[in-house]
Amino acid sequence: MRQLQNGRDLKPVLEDPYVVNRISPLEQRALLEEPEVVEAAGEEPLRELRAYLEALAQG
Repeated sequence: MRQLQNGRDLKPVLEDPYVVNRISPLEQRALLEEPEVVEAAGEEPLRELRAYLEALAQG
């Protein structure tokens, strides 16, 4: 949340090694449903990342 509030785009935040090493794509996908994330990131970037993360989670 802090990164988004500081103006960083959502995709680079989720691709950050700190995030990648700590939560799975499925857990990242769940974060995209959190109201605070939705508000901070906006709908269009979320829609794109949801599709991307679902594809990763399915293999």
